[in-house]
Amino acid sequence: MAVNLELQQLVDDPVVDIVKAALEANQTDPEALVVELTERTDAVDDAPVADAARRLSRLGIQLALDDFGTGFSSLTRLKQLPVHKLKVDASFVRHLNSDRDDQVIVAGLAHLAADLGLDCIAEGVEHTAQADLLRRLGCTAAQGFLYGAPMPAEQLLRASHAKTVVWA
Repeated sequence: MAVNLELQQLVDDPVVDIVKAALEANQTDPEALVVELTERTDAVDDAPVADAARRLSRLGIQLALDDFGTGFSSLTRLKQLPVHKLKVDASFVRHLNSDRDDQVIVAGLAHLAADLGLDCIAEGVEHTAQADLLRRLGCTAAQGFLYGAPMPAEQLLRASHAKTVVWA
């Protein structure tokens, strides 16, 4: 299961304590949780964010940089935070099969992720042709409407398919 958090929430809220308590209350394995970190502003104090991210990671939670390549996400975050996954934004996937620039960007991000020992997940995959090309470009996983539409938690618990497909 993945949960999105803005980096600012790591600074402002007692998120780590809330997540830890929720995992304990629900007897959930921390490794079953991915916290997807997003940036909506560049005005985030790096030290408290990095500290909170390290505390989440020490709990056994996987961390992902969401919407990578857009907004304020930067290569610096890859060095500052103990991330496990880099999520390529859907804007680079949408026209992937017809836009050489998108192909070069996705391949570069996939190679960067691999060299850093990170999973590279492509977001917004809607067609088999996109999935095939993403795999050839080096992405290790994909998610999007090709695999499943967003759904309420109750429906997800009854669903028999995953929303993220792992290739490698």
